[in-house]
Amino acid sequence: MNLIILVVALLLLILGSLGIALVAFKESVGIGILILVFPPFGIIYAFSRWEKCRLPFIVSLLGHVVFIYQVIGDPIELHAGVSDIREETKQVAEAVNAYHAKHHQLPESAEALVKEGLLDEEVARDEWDSYYRVDSFSGRLTVWSYGEDRDRKPGDNVSFAYDLP
Repeated sequence: MNLIILVVALLLLILGSLGIALVAFKESVGIGILILVFPPFGIIYAFSRWEKCRLPFIVSLLGHVVFIYQVIGDPIELHAGVSDIREETKQVAEAVNAYHAKHHQLPESAEALVKEGLLDEEVARDEWDSYYRVDSFSGRLTVWSYGEDRDRKPGDNVSFAYDLP
């Protein structure tokens, strides 16, 4: 279902943008090419020729909104979820600091913190039931989750950075 909506959104986006480009090509080949090469110019052009470009602009805008909504998700729901994850990762970071003070190294994941008794199992796991991962880079501690797909590839991964002691 989401893939179908994403494809429809991309089609709306492309059709609307091409509609603006067609209006521009009817006026001048140079302006049409400019819109194809530098798409943000199409927005300026659409507003300057609003009567001719209103419909393709609205179609393109609708495509953009639906596409962004499908890729990012509901911003209100996303914000609430990120707040919860931020609080959990902060607790993981505090436990990592305690682990580091004792062992002089970082744990590989929050699972080691649970085994040490430094963190509750419930806090050590993200909402997809995977242990939070722990890394350090340039003196900063990063606590992160692979996200719903449990894949290292970006897309739904979530991470927060904290200062190391």
